[in-house]
Amino acid sequence: MREGPPGFWQQRLGNLEVLYEIWEWAKEKLTTEEKNYKLLLGTDNAGRTAWHLAAYLGNLDVLHKIWKWANGKLTTEEVKSKLLLGTDNEGRTAWHWEAANGNLEELNQTRHCAEKKLTRVEMNNNFLLGTDNEGITAWHWAAYLGNLVVLHNIFEWVKKKLTRKEVKSILLLGTDKEGRTAWHWAAANGILEISHKTWDCGEEKQTTDEVISKLLLGTDSGEEPPGTGQQGMAI
Repeated sequence: MREGPPGFWQQRLGNLEVLYEIWEWAKEKLTTEEKNYKLLLGTDNAGRTAWHLAAYLGNLDVLHKIWKWANGKLTTEEVKSKLLLGTDNEGRTAWHWEAANGNLEELNQTRHCAEKKLTRVEMNNNFLLGTDNEGITAWHWAAYLGNLVVLHNIFEWVKKKLTRKEVKSILLLGTDKEGRTAWHWAAANGILEISHKTWDCGEEKQTTDEVISKLLLGTDSGEEPPGTGQQGMAI
């Protein structure tokens, strides 16, 4: 078993009762600083907090509980920078993990949390459209891993926040570090509905002939895609 702060692997099993007991013991034994920075914000060797792992493993109850504890103990800036916008060693936020693993309920809850804490610029540029170390947004991950419902919902959320130009340039034509758009990812995973939905999103934004040409004829760098395929991102 990999090393990590106390409570990490209870969350892997989704055991909220065990997590709660650890928190109660911590209140008796640890200082406020130790509770806040070793438990709530402590990271494992991959740079992931308990919040990140709960997001990755789909533990909605645990994610909700950590959010409540964090809001009662941490400053707004700490909640923003460490939980909502905090990244692991791969540059991925909880939002990336939820999108990649198709956790729509988690995505929606995390989005609501973000809307309460982040500024408009932070929400748009750093949260909804934030990229990991590979230059991949949550939208790209949903396309690559075949999560049609997630792909649709991210598009619906983002188009309400951004201008038409931003949606075209960042979502439809935005590329990762290998030059791949969501259209490339959709084609690579071989799921027709994803390719269809990506195209529909482009049609909805009234794309020009130039944009359509880039969408259809754009090329990548020829490198192999990152990640672990349709099984999801490795933890």
